[in-house]
Amino acid sequence: MLSKKSSSLALTGALATLSILMAPVQADTIYMVDGTSIEDVTVQSEKLDFVTYKAGSKTQTALSDGVLFVEFSSKPQDVDQADAAIGDELLMDALDGLENFLAGMTEPPRRKPWSFAYALYRLIQVHEIMGEFDKVVSTVDHLTAVQPDSRYVPLAQLRKIQAIKDSDKSPAKAIEDFEKMIDAKQLGNRWRIEADLATVIFDDTLSSADKTKRLEDLSARAGVSFPLARNRAEVALGEEALRGGKVPAALKIFQGVAADPRADSRTLAAAYLGLGDCYWARGERNPSEESGKADLNKALVSYMRIVVVYKAEQRYVAKAMFYAGRCFQLLDGEGAQEHANKLYNKLIRYYGGTRWAKEARGFRKK
Repeated sequence: MLSKKSSSLALTGALATLSILMAPVQADTIYMVDGTSIEDVTVQSEKLDFVTYKAGSKTQTALSDGVLFVEFSSKPQDVDQADAAIGDELLMDALDGLENFLAGMTEPPRRKPWSFAYALYRLIQVHEIMGEFDKVVSTVDHLTAVQPDSRYVPLAQLRKIQAIKDSDKSPAKAIEDFEKMIDAKQLGNRWRIEADLATVIFDDTLSSADKTKRLEDLSARAGVSFPLARNRAEVALGEEALRGGKVPAALKIFQGVAADPRADSRTLAAAYLGLGDCYWARGERNPSEESGKADLNKALVSYMRIVVVYKAEQRYVAKAMFYAGRCFQLLDGEGAQEHANKLYNKLIRYYGGTRWAKEARGFRKK
């Protein structure tokens, strides 16, 4: 017969075992471009061609071109804390966490091997948010050198091209190198369209009519097969229409992209900025009339969506903050100036080197 002490130990052990069996299993989720998701899996690798995962005891794959993003349920501690810090806008903490994780790393860890390329890509995004465009370029080059077959490489190349342009330099050489990579690695048509799209967008020699025609052709080439590229082309078309003063046409384009779930966060941030700009263009003309107030409220909602939801997309946030502040001022409701000043102060603190911060200093009231 078991003693009371032995029975107690046995019961404790049984309960511990039961709690382990009943604990929720951590699982990853793969979100696809077509709006579907692959749930309750464990991602093993993210390569240029396939994302490999385990579903139960079976190993399966998903085409990388069809993956929108992966939500990992468990990350290395430094990476997990860095992701949380990015969400809380504690960028130096995020930088420290990612650099600590990556320090001395030359190949993927045995556990969670995807975390090497993932952490480097997040580091690229942090440098981008901080406006450190030279570091964006160097980190993209490092990712490409140490993890050449990662699905993050072509995504990073697009950020490199944008960073060079944001540094007021020509991205022509970076686009050419990207095209060579596409050929060498035999990447799919999606990336050829993306490279062609970058060439058109950043070609300052094209007339508005020529640029519009080429963007329309690229949008048609992307079609339903490559919705991410198509939506990027559509955003560029909307921006071109807005520059030409064609506000109704631009508004329709941006509304279409914003309503399409098959767009990544950068494209959606650009679409909402375009929506805000369209509504602002209409509302600022008659801010005291009901129609003007309605447009300014719509502009405010669009701009604030970027500030709150897409705050990692640095190149859109500063402008969105400024114009959200201006919307508050023109609407002139209760606490409007206080809300505007909070936005201006945050803009000056985080994006002090931008033209929008300089503008904000002029509109901020003591």
